[in-house]
Amino acid sequence: MKKHKILRIAFLMFIIVCFSVVCIMFFMSRETSYRPNTDHIPIIGYHNLAKDEDKNKYWRFDPWTASLSSFEKQMKYLHDHGYQTISLDELYAWKHKKKQFSNKTVVITFDDSYYSTSLLAEPILKKYGFQAATFVIGYSIPKQIQTYDAAKKQHIPITLLKDTKTMKYYSHFYHLHRKIDNEYAINTYTVKELQKDIQSAGEAVSTDYVAYPFGKYNDNVQKALYQESVKMAFSYNQFRSMKRSDPIYELPRYSVNAYTPMFVFQYMINH
Repeated sequence: MKKHKILRIAFLMFIIVCFSVVCIMFFMSRETSYRPNTDHIPIIGYHNLAKDEDKNKYWRFDPWTASLSSFEKQMKYLHDHGYQTISLDELYAWKHKKKQFSNKTVVITFDDSYYSTSLLAEPILKKYGFQAATFVIGYSIPKQIQTYDAAKKQHIPITLLKDTKTMKYYSHFYHLHRKIDNEYAINTYTVKELQKDIQSAGEAVSTDYVAYPFGKYNDNVQKALYQESVKMAFSYNQFRSMKRSDPIYELPRYSVNAYTPMFVFQYMINH
């Protein structure tokens, strides 16, 4: 009798789990119906890209290096389902109610200014008529053009950090993408030191918009951003899109990495 009861409970739990999975998949995969005005915009963030053969050879276990084929698949999905991309200037105007966009609007960003962003991502973005923003680590900018090496995480050289119709470059701070005595550098700087870091970053790229190193921020850095007239700052928040009501220095992004399945990507842009 006890055995039958356990089996009934197990079967019921199995049915509940299956039903939940089906509901979640349906909810995630359904296509968003077009609406002329939106009250939220998803911002997606990438890091490094690699051709599929290089991903398998050099970066198989690196979550921050996505395959080129997965990136193209995601961009094709956006294109085929009627999505548009907007610039950070347009996002800023939308936040301040100076522009309206449909709910099929996405912002694409890249962190760390890897060479692959310029060599691999930009041609695909251009192919689909999309635009994106790259956040540059000032300290890591090479002074000269290097030969691309897929086995290394190289950064875009200073001579190629020029805004185009497809790609705009902004700040990922100057020398805060590191730890000092096991603490994130951004948490150890004073307001004045943070201002100086922002100013140094501004010698190479615009600091109108910034992305926090490792997604970390605090009161001091927000004070420094205000003092340096930064318009918006981006972190990472895996659970929602940006809303107009979000604080300008605490804007969420979805992180798209090597392990992001297509149905999760669809969830990000549809909700």
